[in-house]
Amino acid sequence: MPCGLEFIIDQRMQNFPSSGEWAVCHVRPRCEKKLASFCDDENIGCFLPLLNKKKLYGSRVREHTTPLFSSYLFVRADNIFSTKLPQNNYCVRLLKVTDQALFNQHMNAIYLTLQSEALLELTPYIKEGKQVLITQGPFKGIKGIVSKIENKEHILINIELLQQAVSIKADWSILTPIE
Repeated sequence: MPCGLEFIIDQRMQNFPSSGEWAVCHVRPRCEKKLASFCDDENIGCFLPLLNKKKLYGSRVREHTTPLFSSYLFVRADNIFSTKLPQNNYCVRLLKVTDQALFNQHMNAIYLTLQSEALLELTPYIKEGKQVLITQGPFKGIKGIVSKIENKEHILINIELLQQAVSIKADWSILTPIE
């Protein structure tokens, strides 16, 4: 079940791995496509979801593909931990997936979304009760706690000020989660 780097790059993904055990390979920075090529050579099924991005350099527009999840490659094969993959220099560590059925549903959903060419946007994982930092606008640099998520454009953030809470509405794009 080779992943075939040529179809990963042009988003065809015809050889989506269909059998075996899923694992997540944490990859050295900017080595996702190299490891996908290695998996192809070793007949290890892999899934590398990529996004096409356009970037403006002066008056020139450059188009390139970038991994949806940077530094991660999803692999699927029988006895994945006994393959040559864990010994590869591009593979930092191989992570075992505990709930195979749920993970398979997530991978299929991502695969089908990429096939439909729907607009994908990677957003930070923000949930209620999580501390965030506001990165733009008049509240730039202020930390707060997410109290309510109404939708993508409206997240209520509590900011403690003089032992009183002030709530503001903010957009996902200006928030960064704090660990």
